[in-house]
Amino acid sequence: MTSKIRVVLAIAGGLLLTAFTADIARLVPLPDVLDDIAYARSGLSYAIDIVGMVLILRFVGGIRLTDQWDLVGLSRPWRPAALMGLLLFAPLLLAGVALGTPAGDQTSSSLFFLGVFAPFAEEVTFRGLSIGALMGVAGWRFGPAALLPAVVFGLAHAAQGDGVEESAMIAGITAVGGLFFGWLYLRFGRNLWPALVMHVGINLLWNLFDFGENAIGDVLGNVLRAASVLGAIAIAVWGQAWLERTSGVTPRD
Repeated sequence: MTSKIRVVLAIAGGLLLTAFTADIARLVPLPDVLDDIAYARSGLSYAIDIVGMVLILRFVGGIRLTDQWDLVGLSRPWRPAALMGLLLFAPLLLAGVALGTPAGDQTSSSLFFLGVFAPFAEEVTFRGLSIGALMGVAGWRFGPAALLPAVVFGLAHAAQGDGVEESAMIAGITAVGGLFFGWLYLRFGRNLWPALVMHVGINLLWNLFDFGENAIGDVLGNVLRAASVLGAIAIAVWGQAWLERTSGVTPRD
């Protein structure tokens, strides 16, 4: 079996594992002090996603841990992504304050999990490791390399819907979002930070304000989300060199 086929099988196995990690996390005994924390088991599920993908890539795909770290893209410059996030989300946050309704049921633990940890785990698993290995090791082109994890990513969110039609809409929206995050990862030279910043920014907006109960959202939420996506595309296409120079990073560092 060639190494490329092994990598593809490893990615497929790692993505398949993500469908069962929530059930696995529920079986893991946790100390009462942790089990009482909101989203503790969900956080464990996401941690199992990452660890499972890493181990499968190592022992099935034959990719060393150091090579996986390079594929993920977190070792690349983070400052351009931070500047992009500031430029995009500072005005959107102000728009949310002025026009939106604050979400009344959020806690610090829910904001951290839903707004930061979940996007981080999803970007590492579905973009950095999956697309990185499929393109960088298996030699796939971006289209199929991004589409496979994006479809699984979308299906993973389908359960948020109430009924077949709503579930299909949520799966489609999140799958397209996965393609967009994958495009950012590739556009910035397989740097995961821009996709991570965008994912965190959108999730935090969604959880700080009442934009709807799921990814479908309401009018204001979708307008702000579309503005962030269009702004990120504009920066990535026309302002990337300026972004890197302004943040003190040599282009393509």
